Amino acid sequence: MRLSSCNTEQLTSVVRSVRRFKVEFSEGNAVPVEHPTAESKYRLVSGNEAERIVELYGSGLNAVEVGERVGRPSRTVTDVLRRAGVEIRQRTKLEEISEEEAARLYGSGLSQREVGRRLGVSEGSVRKLLERAGVQLRKPSKGLPEEKVLQLAAEYNAGASILTLAATHQLSKNTISTALHRAGIEIRKVGRPRK
Repeated sequence: MRLSSCNTEQLTSVVRSVRRFKVEFSEGNAVPVEHPTAESKYRLVSGNEAERIVELYGSGLNAVEVGERVGRPSRTVTDVLRRAGVEIRQRTKLEEISEEEAARLYGSGLSQREVGRRLGVSEGSVRKLLERAGVQLRKPSKGLPEEKVLQLAAEYNAGASILTLAATHQLSKNTISTALHRAGIEIRKVGRPRK
């Protein structure tokens, strides 16, 4: 069953199956997932979390995006979805993506990797799209455009946190930190108020 083309009745059925799934593993209200991580031998997902994963996936997010929202690897997300009986959507095909959209996102200062995450394709696919669109690629070490770096530095100096900047500008925390270092800004310690 594809969630993107589900009607309300079908989506309700999927949520019910997740709830049944939750009851089956009511011991500690956790769902064992087959893919252990380095942090723990078994990855446990609560029934409520499994329900949230199905809802987020049904809203159109891909497994990587759902994983980022719930703090789980995409493999865990797909495992929970499969166990709930949800059909996993295929990754977006390159032909389905507009070169103009990729160029617009890249032009806004996002890296090729960040554009790929937004569009559901690999960094290499983004590079192909941008080359087809005739976009001149930035050098990897260059990062964000100078104007964007100055804007981020000004907002950070005005009191915004790296996390706030990352969410507001839809960039990674690492990209924000790199831009601030490039602007010569000293990074504040986490959790301490700005003087």
